[in-house]
Amino acid sequence: MLLMPWLFFAMDEKGAIITNYGIEPIGYVTCIGYIFQTNYKAIKLLLLAAFFTVFIINLNNDTYILDILHKEKLGLKNSFRKLTLTNEWVWMLSGVIAVFGTIILSETFTQLFFPIIGLRYLYPSYVILWLIFAINVSKIKFNKLWMFILMFVIFVSCYPSLISTIQAEQKNNQRLESTLKITQSEIDENSFIYTDIVHFAWTVAGVYYRQTPHDLFGHDEWWGPAELPELDIKKTDFWLFLGNPISEEVARNLRDQELDVEIVVDKGYIGTGDVWIYKIIQKNRAMEGN
Repeated sequence: MLLMPWLFFAMDEKGAIITNYGIEPIGYVTCIGYIFQTNYKAIKLLLLAAFFTVFIINLNNDTYILDILHKEKLGLKNSFRKLTLTNEWVWMLSGVIAVFGTIILSETFTQLFFPIIGLRYLYPSYVILWLIFAINVSKIKFNKLWMFILMFVIFVSCYPSLISTIQAEQKNNQRLESTLKITQSEIDENSFIYTDIVHFAWTVAGVYYRQTPHDLFGHDEWWGPAELPELDIKKTDFWLFLGNPISEEVARNLRDQELDVEIVVDKGYIGTGDVWIYKIIQKNRAMEGN
């Protein structure tokens, strides 16, 4: 709620935000389903139902809210006057309201104006619901049994994705190590990197090639030249870090400069994605190599 005034600023920057980031609307169902993210829709619904079931049961056991509402015939106003909450329940209720309130407010704003929320933005708040879920399971009868069942369901439904993620991360780490091993000894402060990968130019290059100047090309909406400028390879070693194999357009640009490329890394990995790395060389040198 404290950040609501920033929405007026966001409205003024609407064009820039949509151009640069292109946040897509995600919807209420997707937001709520992401709380208990698994590959099985039935288990998502089961976990969500279990959360609210144990939450309401414990809330009634500690506050007798259902008994109060049943006895009070004059309406909710008089009922809630008799309701007393412990500090623990104030904390848990505020957590539930914070999570679902964030979803409702962000989705309402999205429907009225433009998208402002992504699933990764919601993820930190979902930790609150998992903590509340664990506390409420611990309060019910046979809590150890139910906790075991809960952990078993989560393990069975998430284990395949966990293994797949671990294997993919290990493979990417190996590809990253190979990519860096081949290039870091060759690229130094006397080199220059041109890339069409926005995030590589933005942050990643500064991590792995700190001493090497670099620039982005091919992205007018960001910065850098629209295409490769005139390159003097007699003074500087130029390198291309591309998100895909070199395009005909880039190759033609280099041919016009009587330059060519020598592939150094074929589908390596750096940052969070694939990379093809080329060293720019004289055209006649490439012909001699053939």
